Amino acid sequence: MSQRTDRIKFIENAYRNVGLVMSSDEKWDTLLDHIETYTKELESEIDYTPSFDEALFCYHENIYVPLMNQLETLRVRLAFRKKSLEDLYLETSEHWFALMKEDKDIYADVAVFDYINQTMKSRVMDFFMKRSNKAYAYYSTKVRFA
Repeated sequence: MSQRTDRIKFIENAYRNVGLVMSSDEKWDTLLDHIETYTKELESEIDYTPSFDEALFCYHENIYVPLMNQLETLRVRLAFRKKSLEDLYLETSEHWFALMKEDKDIYADVAVFDYINQTMKSRVMDFFMKRSNKAYAYYSTKVRFA
């Protein structure tokens, strides 16, 4: 087994114990990518190369726990009923990482609110675009302009 495969199995076992279940190996691989990205940021801040166990612990405490607390506290899952918790977690954590590139002091609650705002805005626009396209199609066959 490769080191990456060993790490994926390790985080899979660790996170299953706290209730996070991914439906595919690709999602575990994505989570490992998130942990490795976080580890690189951590290394640049502390001038020390943490072991994988240390990096995983820091990721869990500083990213996973705050983000999951926000996802549960804000009842975000009710707004995204069609998304699994794993997809919601991965999407919001990716969004948080993107926001942290611009401002390292972004907290989980801000990232989740921004994710909701961006996603809902997109969903509302999709809804109205579908409605307006249907209306346009209907009225363009009924109304003739001189």
